[in-house]
Amino acid sequence: MASDNHVFQSYFDSVIPNDIQQDIVRHVFKGYVEADKLVKRQEYQPGPAKNCYPYVRWVEIDNNCLALNKKYPGLQTSSEQNIIRNSFHTLISLGNVRITVSAVGTPSSLPRTALFRNDLASCQYRFDISADQERFELRDLESVKDKIVYAFVIHGPMFDNPRFPGFVHIAFPDENCTRYLDCINLLKRFPDLVEELQHEDMIHIPDKVEVKLNVPEEKLL
Repeated sequence: MASDNHVFQSYFDSVIPNDIQQDIVRHVFKGYVEADKLVKRQEYQPGPAKNCYPYVRWVEIDNNCLALNKKYPGLQTSSEQNIIRNSFHTLISLGNVRITVSAVGTPSSLPRTALFRNDLASCQYRFDISADQERFELRDLESVKDKIVYAFVIHGPMFDNPRFPGFVHIAFPDENCTRYLDCINLLKRFPDLVEELQHEDMIHIPDKVEVKLNVPEEKLL
């Protein structure tokens, strides 16, 4: 389905300014660079090193993105425990926009199925589909208080230089997390920033912040 007027992009940009979007790019890049340094420092053999990269990037990027907490008015980040209580993910919130971060194989790939992503995506119904099935039409966002706009930050390594991400997109899933309705190519949007990050040591980017774990309370039987 085409989204010729890109209502998801337009609404996302109206809530999440370029400064925040650029910070997300910085923190993804920093996660890749730091993961590369950490794995090489351990002097793993090629097989174990290749297995290690995705997990170290995941931890580094999630930790870096927590540094956005309260950096911008109204923006909050939190470490959220997943529904089956075996892992945490970083949630970025501003207004009625919610963002999580996932590594995927290609820009068209969806993250693996997860209950927390499905729960967030189930609130994605803020847009009507036009009668000709070719456009998304923006509804009155203020009239449905329990709805959100949910986006993934998806990323994956360069094919010829896995020290850097080859793509970083803001991708908007449908309410079932089965396809993308729209996306923003952040590397294409900020080419000067990408050029800068590929040629500087990003160790100076601050990533220290006090963020408490958000652990759901046990329900009483």
